[in-house]
Amino acid sequence: MKFIFIFVIFLSLVSCSLLGAKSQTENELVKKKLLKFEDLKTDYKKGVYHYRKKNYKQAFEWFEKAAKKGNTSAQNNMGVMYYEGHGVVQNYGRALEWFQKLAKQNHAAAQYHLGMMYAKGHGVSQDYKQVFEWFQKSAKQGDAAAQNNMGVMYYEGLAVPQDYKKAFEWFEKSAKQDYAAAQEALGAMYYKGRAVPQNYKKALKWYKKSAKQGDAAAQNALGAMYVQAQGLVQNYGRSVEWYEKAAKQGYAAAQFNLGAMYYEGFGLSRNYQQAFEWFEKAAKQGEAVAQYKLGVMYKKGQGVSQNYKKAVEWFEKSAKQGYAAAQNDLGVMYKGVPQDYKKAFEWFEKAAKQGYAIAQFNLGMVYKKGQGVSQNFVYAYSWFNLALSNGEKTAGKLRKDLKGVMSPDQMVKAKKLSSQLAQEIDKNKSSKQTENKEYL
Repeated sequence: MKFIFIFVIFLSLVSCSLLGAKSQTENELVKKKLLKFEDLKTDYKKGVYHYRKKNYKQAFEWFEKAAKKGNTSAQNNMGVMYYEGHGVVQNYGRALEWFQKLAKQNHAAAQYHLGMMYAKGHGVSQDYKQVFEWFQKSAKQGDAAAQNNMGVMYYEGLAVPQDYKKAFEWFEKSAKQDYAAAQEALGAMYYKGRAVPQNYKKALKWYKKSAKQGDAAAQNALGAMYVQAQGLVQNYGRSVEWYEKAAKQGYAAAQFNLGAMYYEGFGLSRNYQQAFEWFEKAAKQGEAVAQYKLGVMYKKGQGVSQNYKKAVEWFEKSAKQGYAAAQNDLGVMYKGVPQDYKKAFEWFEKAAKQGYAIAQFNLGMVYKKGQGVSQNFVYAYSWFNLALSNGEKTAGKLRKDLKGVMSPDQMVKAKKLSSQLAQEIDKNKSSKQTENKEYL
């Protein structure tokens, strides 16, 4: 799962926007679709009819008539129409007026939408305390979208102390109302063991419920679980199916994963051109790992004409996001064409300090040779030592060679430095709170 919480909150406004309250009459209109326009008896129902057909101008006119007669659902929808710019010029100020008026009357959908406006800073200054207050009022009345977003706020620690247990409780309330985003969030919490014991089968249960409703994050997570055989039998074919569903919705992580399946030939025939196309889609959305893979493919000429300049461009995009493999490979590129040892050193160092073994080895090499930095056997030995401890066996021979030319005093300093660097790297790792994505 990829938690992009503010994005999820914004999607909630759009996806449940008009019929936030979901009255029985509205559900009949949406699900049965039996009523003809001439059979509709109220202005409000006529507005719903036109909105569902995307006749927004007519919908606005009927909602406005109903709103003036005191219909609260129509008044809420007036706020939505002004917010979205459907049937009328977009106007956050007017939307805010409608939502505020209704929210003070304890209208759950309006309270939710008011919380959304504070979350996005639309028509008001962004204020998470106000966001929390209005979501909470709406959630306590049973609004599923608001309950989901309460879970988000506790999960992220927005306006309240981070509390996974409370996040889980709110996600569960929302999920039991069949709210797809909350079901996906519950799946993620079971998957990661947040607030509950890790349980792949329960994660799978909630991911499936969400994925069947079309939630792209859940579809992507299911694809990953089929690859990794977590809670089910490994099945690359099913993995491809779920990745493809999410990727076609524009979900970047799934686009990368689908590209990886084509690249490796898992569940389908290996196809570098298809892999490149999916990596490119994800990379253009800012996915660092996809940007890195594009760099690799340009460097090797896989699925595209070999182009070192393009490779450097994509490695750099990824590296600037902190992706260690890209930082290392960018360093390698700068040792060749275009040659710039100082830049090579800088990128090797960034990756090495993330614990990336091959970069630690490469950093040891540039210290040993004095490329882009003053020659320093103490630092070279220390980085070779760390690389070896992280599984880069080739560092062992070079460390041994250095030992033969270093003084006892230098050896003492090198061992002390190795320990200090290792502690620094561990500290940096533990301080990172980013969510893991369900990549291969």
